[in-house]
Amino acid sequence: MHQSRSSKARLIFPVSCIHRSLKKGITVAILALVPSHIHWMTVSLLFLATVLKYLMVEVLELACIAAGQIGRWCITPCPLEMVTKADVE
Repeated sequence: MHQSRSSKARLIFPVSCIHRSLKKGITVAILALVPSHIHWMTVSLLFLATVLKYLMVEVLELACIAAGQIGRWCITPCPLEMVTKADVE
């Protein structure tokens, strides 16, 4: 059974979609094979997907708190905008 790169790394973000997007917009140089036969490109895509997942979780968590503070039950653009403008980091 074929397992995707996302499922192998236990990620929700689609590694293959990120890979396609990078190939379309940015010229990516594949450096070489590491001893374990994993492309540097694959490792960097997994890292990028992990970072994006982490950032999304952080933003959504803060937006959920902000939505609760203004009395909303769902996250709308308003709490998302509040969070992104108020966050110092």
